[in-house]
Amino acid sequence: MGVLKRVLPALLVMLALPPGQCATGHTNPAEFQSAAAGANFQFVTDFDLLAPGSPASDCGMFNVAAFGFDAANERVDLAPAACGRYTPLSPPNALGPLDGLQFLGGNGDTITCTFSRPVKAFGVHLIGNPSPTGDPAIPFWKMRVNSGGGFEAQSATAPLHTLGSGNDHYFLGVVSQDEPFDEVILYSDNDPAACYSFNVDDITVAAEVPETSVAAAKGVPAGEILLANLAVTRLHETDGRFNVEAADRATGIAVTGASASRGETVSVYGTASVNADGEVVLNAMHVMRGAPLPTPDPLGMGTLSVGGESQIGAQIGCHQAIGPNNIGLDIRTWGHVTAIAPDGSW
Repeated sequence: MGVLKRVLPALLVMLALPPGQCATGHTNPAEFQSAAAGANFQFVTDFDLLAPGSPASDCGMFNVAAFGFDAANERVDLAPAACGRYTPLSPPNALGPLDGLQFLGGNGDTITCTFSRPVKAFGVHLIGNPSPTGDPAIPFWKMRVNSGGGFEAQSATAPLHTLGSGNDHYFLGVVSQDEPFDEVILYSDNDPAACYSFNVDDITVAAEVPETSVAAAKGVPAGEILLANLAVTRLHETDGRFNVEAADRATGIAVTGASASRGETVSVYGTASVNADGEVVLNAMHVMRGAPLPTPDPLGMGTLSVGGESQIGAQIGCHQAIGPNNIGLDIRTWGHVTAIAPDGSW
């Protein structure tokens, strides 16, 4: 248990369940996944790529804020961060406060996730050391969403697993197919005298997101976009990016800020921009891996056609090239080497 340094707050006000509420609460991960399967985009945020202590408030499609109470019973902000204090569900990290302690349930610590677009499902794995209180036992955690005027889900009173050293594993999620929500509040008013500690791990979000074509992405549309069901065709070891394209090899685009393997089929959610080389790229926030599809072979072309002379949206072609714009595609070409850059960059 983390060292207690904050005192007890007043109890939070509970929202009543409105009649005919379409949202459902889930304490079983498999049942949650089944209920959320209808959304066309789903991703998991596990904090494992962050070093312990790294800020974790900006999570792409959603932002995380947390607060608790200090010794004077004053509300204080708790900066969310990657935390390795407890053994998390998927090592090495989970989500905790920046000071390295766990969130404290009885002390009224509250986690709020705000989404950049409405989502249909949100689920979290909770890792901590609470002890059941009450007879019958009272749920430890509650999750409130703004779907249909307000819906509240409650965690189970018994853990799914015990991970050792008092680290019990719970799951809590909400699915709302008909009335998406744009905010989730996770809190506990189980027992103000029970100051148990916990971390959050493997956050799952599912949303219905309009799909954008690669050609439309080349126009660098404002805001966040989704490129769906594309094949990973090329990996770049120098900068870690990868390229994706459709099965017809009509156009492709480079993806930055994420990793993938050649042959995978992915859907990528992020923003489009033009890099310093004049290439339109997709800056990934989240990547969803789908069922593998046949990977297109490289498109063969002579050196005069490499890059192409035409322009697609903001994507310019190459000087003295001929034919349609093909920047972003995986190609195979042939010709004579006539010059090499002194630094080997081309």
